[in-house]
Amino acid sequence: MKNEKRNPEPEYRKWGQFSSIFFVDIDKLDPSALEEIYGLRNEWEIKGFKIVQKFSKEIRDLLSSTPKDKLVDVAGKLHHLIGWLMYMILCYVDSKNDLAYECHGERIASHIPEWWRELQRETSISLKLREHESFRSNREEVVWHPYYGTMEDFKELIEFCEKHGLTFTVVGYSEYFPGRSFKIVLRKKKT
Repeated sequence: MKNEKRNPEPEYRKWGQFSSIFFVDIDKLDPSALEEIYGLRNEWEIKGFKIVQKFSKEIRDLLSSTPKDKLVDVAGKLHHLIGWLMYMILCYVDSKNDLAYECHGERIASHIPEWWRELQRETSISLKLREHESFRSNREEVVWHPYYGTMEDFKELIEFCEKHGLTFTVVGYSEYFPGRSFKIVLRKKKT
């Protein structure tokens, strides 16, 4: 073991938690320091990281110059705007991959799964978790992006799904408002 070379500690670990990088010195990080985590493999990923570096520096500068009594409001608005930006990026990617379903309120009727259309004709669907509905036509899925849900809300959803031959998956990552909403994906049960 004496002759083995140890890899140096990645730069991000010097500050403890990874999230603290963004407001410490992300603008000084070399993309190779994050290769271990994200595997920046090509020029497009490195260009993307450099954009994030610039963006993070501007946010850090804004927050450090914001008066203390305004900091919570400014940070909250930034969180919302960055979430919206992430949503729009994902809408763009989806549209290029023929996954477009609904972007900023515009529904594409042809992407509504037929089984969902039939169900809507047959019954009134007034579930509390049904927020920010979208559709994935190539997957025959209905997607909701609620902000929270109680045990009673999930019981109601389970009863609805069992009654109509559906199943669902809960995903912590929601492209609708990353960091605030979660995702529920409904689909027909396979028979």
